[in-house]
Amino acid sequence: MMTDHDVIIPMDRLGVVNVQKKPMEAVNYINGLIKKNINVNWIMNPTVLKTSDFPEGHIYGPGGFLANLNEEEYSMLHGTDLKYSDIVEYISGGYSKLNKKKIALYVGIGSAEFCFKPLMEVLNLSVFEFKEVNDKDIRENLLDDFDIFIVPGGPDAGESFYHGLGDRGYDNIKRFLHNKGQYLGICAGAYLPLTSNDENNIWLNIVDATDDNELDYI
Repeated sequence: MMTDHDVIIPMDRLGVVNVQKKPMEAVNYINGLIKKNINVNWIMNPTVLKTSDFPEGHIYGPGGFLANLNEEEYSMLHGTDLKYSDIVEYISGGYSKLNKKKIALYVGIGSAEFCFKPLMEVLNLSVFEFKEVNDKDIRENLLDDFDIFIVPGGPDAGESFYHGLGDRGYDNIKRFLHNKGQYLGICAGAYLPLTSNDENNIWLNIVDATDDNELDYI
């Protein structure tokens, strides 16, 4: 008879290297479970659990994973170097189910190869499936086929994105986000959603912050 095992794979934001010696291997493993349609939840708020390591109850920080494994998957986890604990009882907390996502990575004229190439390496290392999209793709509404849009850095603070995307590209990105698409911006890509100080449409103007106020640089 097959038995289900509820486990926690901790990935606390602080001290992650000490908690999980091989964090990338942990992410790789979790992505593999999601591809197999195994139930995995991501801890979003401090969660209290009774576990094999802490039967009296313990607070686990955001970033960790809760997985429901069958006997075969549980045995495979036991054969890895990943840190995990058996869950005895759920007490309280906040977590969200993880689903497979379609990721679009921007590689248009406004991005820089020295920014998106290392990002590709990280995505591949973690077994995230993604597709490169250029300015033409975005102008032709291909973003609608994805769940997450990643915009890497560029040669400036995001002003050059408009050169390739134009009004149509910007409008399509805004519509994608309005329709519940998710956005991850890095470096210049983090500037792109901001509001411009002048009349030039260099940014998307969808976040109520400019580059000189209400922007957290820390």
